[in-house]
Amino acid sequence: MKRVSVIITFVFLLLQKATGGTIPDSTLGTVAVSANYHYGFIIAHRQTIVPLQKDHVKGFELSVSMPATGKKNWQRLYNYPSIGLKYFCLDLGNESQLGFGQAIIPYFNFRFNKNENVQFNFQYGWGLGYIQRPFDAETNYKNVAIGSHWNAAISLSADMRLKLSGQTFLNSGLSLTHFSNGSAVVPNLGINIASVKVGVTQYLGICKRINRDSLPAFRPGFRNSIYLAGGVKQIYPVEGPDYYVWIFSGGCLKQFTRKSAAGLALDLHYDQSLPVKREENFLPADGIKYGTRAGISATYELIFSDFSMLIQMGGYFYNSYKPDGNFYNRLGWRYSFFKNYFACINLKSHWAKADFFEFGAGRNF
Repeated sequence: MKRVSVIITFVFLLLQKATGGTIPDSTLGTVAVSANYHYGFIIAHRQTIVPLQKDHVKGFELSVSMPATGKKNWQRLYNYPSIGLKYFCLDLGNESQLGFGQAIIPYFNFRFNKNENVQFNFQYGWGLGYIQRPFDAETNYKNVAIGSHWNAAISLSADMRLKLSGQTFLNSGLSLTHFSNGSAVVPNLGINIASVKVGVTQYLGICKRINRDSLPAFRPGFRNSIYLAGGVKQIYPVEGPDYYVWIFSGGCLKQFTRKSAAGLALDLHYDQSLPVKREENFLPADGIKYGTRAGISATYELIFSDFSMLIQMGGYFYNSYKPDGNFYNRLGWRYSFFKNYFACINLKSHWAKADFFEFGAGRNF
């Protein structure tokens, strides 16, 4: 989880640079269809993962995307990215303990040059994954990486596309895929896959004219928000009960560029598992205060119109269970609907250890 957080932070910095260059007059088509073959390996980010590395990971990826025309302001701001949906099917190289991994992932495809014959792209996506053989105490107890069939899946890739003909391109690149359930079911060390990929992209349909109008004037401003979220988690030993978590958060952000906002948030958590942990350590456990945590977090938000990504680093000023540490971080995704309301999904962790997923809704004012 710590490595993934570092990589996502790098993504935030990289996307800040997705601007500039000479803009073509039209798209290469209405839609792009890609097929890629993957060959790689499971990354042993813990020593306990090494026994799961039996063979190389092999599989394929199919995707469909729509090139941006610049109709919306954020498309021009981020250098006309494509939005797509991809499907993975990967043989994880260990039939008895892992089986196949599959994922359906919505993604952004960002171009970092304007040469029509040789394209350099970066893709980022987050979606739903499935692992065929998760941990089972009786039949698959050596799989300490993942405890559930259904998981979140994160996909990062960088590729080069070489033009073969008018609308046909040859692809090659590097990919990183991550499966995790956010400790909704333990064990949850996660599965990280590094792979090389090669394939073909075919643009279909008519070329559409690209809007190259200047962006409207930007005015920095402050934005306050509150949200309520809930989650579910497990703690060791494995195959134990589910515990519920509730979160209330309020913050103030200043949007200082079209892409970026930053500020502070106050976070209140009630976690049903904390009294259980305290009791296991022979500490007092009766009362709401023993399941409560409160902290202040610094927030950075990367904005794509109605959609945004957040990264937060926080510290507890009240912590009823200190063995987890006094610092936490959060990766978040928000989507605004109507004018001032938003839905959110956040992954909270304590440095390298995922704590839980939050699912909630809130309001800006």
